[in-house]
Amino acid sequence: MSSCRLLNPDMPGQSDMLMSFTDVTAERAAADKVMFYASHDALTKLPNRASVLRKINRALAAREEHGKLRAALFIDIDDLKATNDTLGHTAGDDVLRSAAQCLERVMSDGDVAGRLGGDELVVLVCRAVSRRELNEIVERLRTELRRPTAIGPTSTPIHASVGFVEGIQPNSAPPTGYCAMPTLRCMRPSGRTDVQSARVPWLPPISASWQ
Repeated sequence: MSSCRLLNPDMPGQSDMLMSFTDVTAERAAADKVMFYASHDALTKLPNRASVLRKINRALAAREEHGKLRAALFIDIDDLKATNDTLGHTAGDDVLRSAAQCLERVMSDGDVAGRLGGDELVVLVCRAVSRRELNEIVERLRTELRRPTAIGPTSTPIHASVGFVEGIQPNSAPPTGYCAMPTLRCMRPSGRTDVQSARVPWLPPISASWQ
């Protein structure tokens, strides 16, 4: 930010000019930080629930082929409460941050990872994708999660349940505030890998798989 004035306004062509500058770098950085955390989770730095829902609406309404929402991966971190209870909440925070980094390493350009809240993470796949490719993404993610990582005072893999919905059609936006996670939980099989077909209320028939 700067300002200037003539030292002798009556002689504009001959007067010296006084210029002053103010460094607003810190103020701009603070404003950028406020804007960032309005749409991102403070712990994982991933887009937050509200941001994910906005992205879903935009991706479903997208006209360009690239950028349309075609599938979504849902990740439940297993036993996060037990980690918090036994190792402390700092260790639980380590689990979530490490899991978020795993998501970012397996994403492709244009995909969006986010935190829905608690132990629930999501990846929106905004491109044409086949069942084989989805299975490969899930396997890459599980490989990343299995790598030992520093959790509190110990080093351990992250245990998580990973599932996906596919066959999402464009122009079928969900109601405001709608989240498919409760529906997916009801579909989630117990103790085995399975594939089921179901109808999420605002979508045509889709397939869901939990592993």
